Amino acid sequence: STKNGAVEPVNNQLNFPVGISDFKKIRENDYYYIDKSGLIKELLKRESAEVTLITRPRRFGKTMGMSMLPHFFDIRSDNRRLFDGLEIIYDEALCSAWMNLFKELKSGSAGKIQIGQSLHTMSTALKDNTTLRFAVITGCLKIAKESIFTGTNNFVPDNITDSRFNEYFGFTQEEVDQILTDANVSGKAEEVKRWYDGYHFGRFDVYCPWDVMNYMRDLQQNPEAAQASYWKNTSDDAVIRSFIEYAGSNITKKLETLLARLWHRIFQKALSVKENGTKIKRCR
Repeated sequence: STKNGAVEPVNNQLNFPVGISDFKKIRENDYYYIDKSGLIKELLKRESAEVTLITRPRRFGKTMGMSMLPHFFDIRSDNRRLFDGLEIIYDEALCSAWMNLFKELKSGSAGKIQIGQSLHTMSTALKDNTTLRFAVITGCLKIAKESIFTGTNNFVPDNITDSRFNEYFGFTQEEVDQILTDANVSGKAEEVKRWYDGYHFGRFDVYCPWDVMNYMRDLQQNPEAAQASYWKNTSDDAVIRSFIEYAGSNITKKLETLLARLWHRIFQKALSVKENGTKIKRCR
């Protein structure tokens, strides 16, 4: 096994889980996995926050993280084997208290009213629910208090400016170094950093995992594979268009003002460059 619990492949051909976000499937089928199980311990450290809302860009491991959590907490299964070799399994006290064990429900001491409350709609389940221990929600955007989830205004947000969970979404430098070593392509480190190390979350410089995994897969198929912007093709501008339509004229005017200012700056920069006879550096 490698440091992250994955089975060592033959001839350094790693089984990269591109497009697979199911934690159980990845662990049972020996896909390459970067250990993010420390997220569980961090969540349990912060029980003062009943509902934690984690917002990150798309393709940064939110679905993977949320897939891992139920396999750890689900009282209907014994999933210890899925966590063999991972960081969390070595915290025996925490695993004994929490892994696949919710004491009230498993012991049968929870009444029908308690169980029923836990199955209500989002608003009633997450706000002022006396049977709620803690909850985690992820998404690309923060849920606004003015939205249909008006009752859920008790969220404690964790976004890219915070440092609480930032190492668990995206790849850190240490993790990328490990991936390159395991794949026997350490010579590509500078190229990978130049192309995919473009994010700073809290106090962490973070690589986009979607880009890194896709590039690693391509390198295994073709050692001379060129880098590509894999992330930009994972969505369209439908969210922006729907937001503008929903927001109304006030927000639309503000966006128009913002875009006008940006265009003015670009125009002034281009004019200055032209006057100075300086070539514009091509950026991706």
